[in-house]
Amino acid sequence: MNINIGNRVGLILMAASLVGCGGGGGGSDPPIITPTRTLTGVSVSGNNTVTAGQSVQFQATATFSSGAPETVTSSATWTSDNTGVATVNGSGVATGVSAGTTQIRAAHQNMSGSAPLQVNASPTPPPPTNTPPVASFVVTGPSGNNVCRLMVGSGGDFDCTFDGSASTGGSGGAVVQWTWRWDVLADSGGPVTRNVPTFKLSDQCGFFTGGPVTNTSVQMIVKLVVKNAAGVESAELRNSQVTLVHNDQCGF
Repeated sequence: MNINIGNRVGLILMAASLVGCGGGGGGSDPPIITPTRTLTGVSVSGNNTVTAGQSVQFQATATFSSGAPETVTSSATWTSDNTGVATVNGSGVATGVSAGTTQIRAAHQNMSGSAPLQVNASPTPPPPTNTPPVASFVVTGPSGNNVCRLMVGSGGDFDCTFDGSASTGGSGGAVVQWTWRWDVLADSGGPVTRNVPTFKLSDQCGFFTGGPVTNTSVQMIVKLVVKNAAGVESAELRNSQVTLVHNDQCGF
């Protein structure tokens, strides 16, 4: 059989064309089409109560038509409906300003969500305590506590000391004045006002008269009122357990 050379070349070219065009069932795979993900909502969560001056962290979560929810706290735009009640920064941290209620909102893309926030007033601090001064003292002498003796040949001096250094000034400052009084039988002595806490008595013993006297001693009642730097006086403190030991020169 005779085949024309021109026809043979035409058949070869046709075959090559079919191979290049995917003829015979060959060729590349079709492209993968990813479904479009659509934002369906934004929710806001966090502690819904705070005290004025304190802060609370809110979280923003985005939900989509496909896939798991995502936290978008750092990328959301945050606002407060009432900045006089609470403010919120770009990280979702809300700070109470004054008592009231507001909504804390987070916007992501074209959607937003919110959560309520109740702000409670800060507790009112208690008023400062205005404590008065308090008198406190001891009576001491060579014969022991709460024993005073009339010194022989002194003309009536006592050998004991009244010491009010344990007194406290309260909230008005340190104690600046000590006012002493004392009773022996029916007679009173004082006031003796001092600006130092200690006081050693030196009074004439003939001043004590009236009432029964034992052979050895009489009762002595010592009293003290102190004043602080603010001028506030304490209540009077009494010690009724002091013994005054006398001697013959005073007529006891």
